[in-house]
Amino acid sequence: MPADNNKNTLARQWEMLKILPSRPPGKTAREITQYLADKGYDVTKRTVERDLQALSGTFPLYCNDRSPPFGWYFTPGTHLDIPGFTISEALTLKLVEQYLTPLLPATMLATLHGHFEQATRKLDAMTDNPAARWTEKIRSVPPAQPFLSPAIEHDILESLQHALLTERQVEIGYRKLRAEDVVPYTLHPLGLLQRGPLMYLVATAFTYADPRLYAVHRIRSITLREDAATRPAGFDLEVFVQGGGGNFGAGATVDLRLRVNADLAANLEEAPLSADMQVTRGDVGIVVTATLPDTWQLRWWLLSQAGRVEVLAPAELREEIVQQLQGALAHYGSAHQVATASD
Repeated sequence: MPADNNKNTLARQWEMLKILPSRPPGKTAREITQYLADKGYDVTKRTVERDLQALSGTFPLYCNDRSPPFGWYFTPGTHLDIPGFTISEALTLKLVEQYLTPLLPATMLATLHGHFEQATRKLDAMTDNPAARWTEKIRSVPPAQPFLSPAIEHDILESLQHALLTERQVEIGYRKLRAEDVVPYTLHPLGLLQRGPLMYLVATAFTYADPRLYAVHRIRSITLREDAATRPAGFDLEVFVQGGGGNFGAGATVDLRLRVNADLAANLEEAPLSADMQVTRGDVGIVVTATLPDTWQLRWWLLSQAGRVEVLAPAELREEIVQQLQGALAHYGSAHQVATASD
């Protein structure tokens, strides 16, 4: 534990040194405390003041204590020599900027913009180094029809992120899908999920204990409450996602039995549905068995593969898929109706 405390103290003090300017009026202890809080450090103004006093014994720091604001800065003519990025650090920052920006709290993201620009400058300057062009050689492609992301109000997302960081409740006005009315909810935020083009808040509502997904773009208003958010006993976001919660499941599993064609069987042998998936070739064709979370995503996948798969079990799921396919066929009508419509 002492070693961990020393590491945390060192990291905190290093963050403090990086934001101190080289001229007055400098940064006040209160401003530094708020900056550290935005970076995730739980620290008091008094602790910051003690840190500054201790650091001034090693670094050329000066405090203007004659009149407010009592700002701290490096003695004019000196500065802290912060080491530059290595190429791996610059590449990491570029990947963070490209793929993780929507999931970063706004307060932290604001402090990273300068680092993103510095990483870009470093990589642009290393034109003779193939490693610097790595980001030009990789892309992430969704394995489904791509959609444009709906607009999310910046203030709403920032308030949600702040509620998660401080573990506080929120009051929201929420518009459900296909609904016109905005319904009030008291939510206990548990996490954010980026699911393709959509971002969801994982939260419990009111006094209920079961986590649900709330589309962030459907939140019309938000108020941060002073009350602490209640976390369900044993809740773990990773367990929630792996159990199907991120794909609109309720935590149940299904023992799936499918008859598939040869093409789909080959696809599944390369990328299995689950760790226990089995493929059997016999007189009844190619049969696939697998145990996996019972989710809406599973149903959407089965419907998307309707020409290549037949659900054999469970019977309830088979009947559900049959009804969906019959409804789809009804939309198209008979071949005669289609020919007439095209004339």
